[in-house]
Amino acid sequence: GLDGMFGIVGFESEFQYTSASLDESVTPNGEDSYSIFGFYADVYAKLDAVKPGVFFAYGSVDDDAGVQFNFGDDFDGHGAEMIGNEFAFGGIDAIGGATYFGVYADFAASDALSFFGQIGYATGNSDSTIEDDTCLDVSLRGAYKVTDAVTYAVGGGYATVDRDQGDDPDPGYKLYHKLTIAF
Repeated sequence: GLDGMFGIVGFESEFQYTSASLDESVTPNGEDSYSIFGFYADVYAKLDAVKPGVFFAYGSVDDDAGVQFNFGDDFDGHGAEMIGNEFAFGGIDAIGGATYFGVYADFAASDALSFFGQIGYATGNSDSTIEDDTCLDVSLRGAYKVTDAVTYAVGGGYATVDRDQGDDPDPGYKLYHKLTIAF
């Protein structure tokens, strides 16, 4: 992974490559050898109280071996409320075997009040039944720091999935409010 700042422009990125060389005569189910990789990049600008940015994530697929790069449970769709949090996309846990990109903005209205908004779009990378699956995800949230130890937050998310094959699921919604107390 690499990250850095150049004036007001910042970035962070990660790359992971995984391969397995399997002897098909020894493996229990005759699994194939495979090579997969994942790439993530986030480029943003720090403009006083506003931090706009764009992100891109790509997880490759080895269709012959039936293996997809999984971004893992700690990758929450770059802060998305729905994709990668409330449901998986790409046929495996969290987000995997997919291209996922979007735009976002953080806004610190004051030392105590902050807002976040993001629009993300994902598409499946596999030649299987999820190849042309797509997902649109919209997330919004705000937080108010009542004291150094108490924060009140409200947020919401909306996601719609368009399946390549079969019926499309109903769009998903999430609305919440929470009070966080840190000791």
